[in-house]
Amino acid sequence: MSAPERAADAELKLEAVIQKLESSVLTSGEGKSLTIRGSSEDAPPTRLPARIREIVAENLSEQESPAACPGEMSSLLSLQEENRLLQQELSRVEDLLAQSRAERDELAIKYNAISERLEQALRLETGERERESLENKSLAQQNIELRRRLEEEQAAYKRKLQAYQEGQQRQAQLVQKLQAKLEQAHLS
Repeated sequence: MSAPERAADAELKLEAVIQKLESSVLTSGEGKSLTIRGSSEDAPPTRLPARIREIVAENLSEQESPAACPGEMSSLLSLQEENRLLQQELSRVEDLLAQSRAERDELAIKYNAISERLEQALRLETGERERESLENKSLAQQNIELRRRLEEEQAAYKRKLQAYQEGQQRQAQLVQKLQAKLEQAHLS
């Protein structure tokens, strides 16, 4: 097999490995392609298969001659294998990171919902206490007002009763005086 044929064969095998990697590892369970951040914070995310192709292309372009010696070829293959393993590890870590972000977001949503419910419950409880306090104050004021009216009515009743009793005594005195005059008039 000639050097160009070996290079073409290696390139086909590499393409097959990349395709298998893309289909089995680099696609999430929902069929979405995974992405990685660019080299700087401002750079847009890059699809992972495209980044793998870039890395492989960079490593292949570093070879100066197409007719590489067998030692260089085995070194290239070990670097490619190492790159493949690193890419798998990167993919796994990115999956874990995405999963932890999703869990964090879910926890944040739950935390906000619980906080809102707690605040609402506290507001209701505080409102109920204030309403009960106002009701208690209102009841206490009504109670005081009723006691005052009762005392006034008792005092008025006592005055009327005393006036009635005094009137009865005067009437009894008048009746006695009248009886005494009638007896005198009968006797005389």
